[in-house]
Amino acid sequence: MPTGELSHIIGTPNDVDVDYYGVEIDSAQSSPTITRIGNAGLHRSLPVQRNSYACILADNGTEAYKLNPTDWSQKLTGGASKLDGTDGQVMIYIPEFWYKIEIDGTKERRLISGFALDSFTYSKPEYLSAYKASLQRSTLKLSSVKNNTADFRGGGNQSAWDALAQSQLQMPVTGISRTNFRTYARNRGAGWEAYNYHAWW
Repeated sequence: MPTGELSHIIGTPNDVDVDYYGVEIDSAQSSPTITRIGNAGLHRSLPVQRNSYACILADNGTEAYKLNPTDWSQKLTGGASKLDGTDGQVMIYIPEFWYKIEIDGTKERRLISGFALDSFTYSKPEYLSAYKASLQRSTLKLSSVKNNTADFRGGGNQSAWDALAQSQLQMPVTGISRTNFRTYARNRGAGWEAYNYHAWW
């Protein structure tokens, strides 16, 4: 939650009657505040978010290693990591969870749980890119890396700008159709896709 935002937890730290937590917002208010709802203890432990982590993912879908959560230049187990694509793609693992969205007049509630609950929808585990997509020009593979070489030049691949303030080195790739974005993601191998609506939502 951004610093400076106000919230209020409904319930007590010992409220164990529900296995979900979430937020409620009232769009009828001109400056609505977010109210935390559900199990107060889960708001404190954040079980779904706590099980997310950054890692390096190989093209075959296996994790090369997890990244230190406070310093991605290091592996979780120690030693230097490689974020430039050498060891794989820099990804964020999102664990499985269940969610529910409720609309009650002007109030909207978004609830999540680490358990299968009645009327909750399952969200499968997945990996999402840690960075805006770049394109490895030599292989036409969409990438999530931190790489400032010409092979990963972003934008529209303007090589003449490399020494200028508007350099596209280490920038996201742009000016590509949705069809080509999908193709370039799938060029990485089975299971790879362009960022999808479900993941964004």
